[in-house]
Amino acid sequence: MTMGWQERIIINPAILAGKPVIKGTRLSVEFIIDLMAQGWSESEILGNYPGLKHDDIQACLSYVGEMLRSERVYPLKISQEGLRCGFWLMRIYPLAAIARITRMRLRRPMVT
Repeated sequence: MTMGWQERIIINPAILAGKPVIKGTRLSVEFIIDLMAQGWSESEILGNYPGLKHDDIQACLSYVGEMLRSERVYPLKISQEGLRCGFWLMRIYPLAAIARITRMRLRRPMVT
């Protein structure tokens, strides 16, 4: 039986400022995905981080896949005096993911 990423990935505000990490480590999902993006193979990652298992790496990939599948992008037209009209993208994440974020700041374009 295959475990879901929820069994191996945790989000705790006390660990790495709430970034998703592999349970029992301080290794973030972002870090593992970045290693893979740099060309590290699974065996290289497991060799350098002996506490990790194949299922941990699979959980990282599953987590990222689910986050990307649940992402929604909508074009927004913003028009304010002093700003050129243009289209900006707004990303909408599922409510469950937003609920895990401890601090969220909305950035608005600065008008001078």
